[in-house]
Amino acid sequence: MEAMEPSTRIIHECTGWLQTNDRLKVEGIFRVSGSLLKIKALQERLAAQFSLEAQTAGEIDLDSEDVHTVAGLLKKTILEIEPPLLSTLDLDRLLDAQFQSPAIQLRIQVFRDTFQALSENQRSMLCHIFSFLRNIVSHKNSNGMGLGNVCTVFGASLFRHEDAMKSAILLQNGRLPSVALTMILSDALLDSFFDPSSFKCTRSLNQLPTAMLAEERKLLKQETPATSTKQSNYKTLMDTRKRALSAVQRN
Repeated sequence: MEAMEPSTRIIHECTGWLQTNDRLKVEGIFRVSGSLLKIKALQERLAAQFSLEAQTAGEIDLDSEDVHTVAGLLKKTILEIEPPLLSTLDLDRLLDAQFQSPAIQLRIQVFRDTFQALSENQRSMLCHIFSFLRNIVSHKNSNGMGLGNVCTVFGASLFRHEDAMKSAILLQNGRLPSVALTMILSDALLDSFFDPSSFKCTRSLNQLPTAMLAEERKLLKQETPATSTKQSNYKTLMDTRKRALSAVQRN
């Protein structure tokens, strides 16, 4: 079996450990910061353990760590993946689809086509991460990590524009979290839709437009367009989406 990169091993180890013994139910997971010193020390230990030169070393027992340290390491490792799982070109394509496509079905198709063009390793890692994110949301009644929280936290780690300032702006105005939203709720990446109210996966598109539109409004509510033109464009886009939603529901 081909050896995995250290960052891939770390991500798999962290997500696997966090999904056992009700650890995802810990309140504030991924919002409460772990100790930076502990996170750095754990990262160094795991990187050495899982390096390509040390494949025969024994397993590290994460049970000696606390949830927030492991969760912090997971976010840090995803943020530091080089090159990013999505290039700036791919990210721009998804952003255009997210905010220029009036019909959700068209948006999802662009997302799907973009992911199909990625390497097998990129798709595999994105599928692993977003399956994990769905699991986090499914425990929101315990951990307080609703869909918007998860999209904001991991949108910041996963999606990096080559222009750092643009990345910061896209995160602040809800653009990057909105891309994460589509990836969690739709079947563009995973093989099912995700209902954020019941926390169940489904093959049906029926409830997706309503849920996605409602969650998008929450993510974008902090955005204050600088000009009346931007406000008008945003209103037009949302009105168009409402009409598309009505058409889907009638059918």
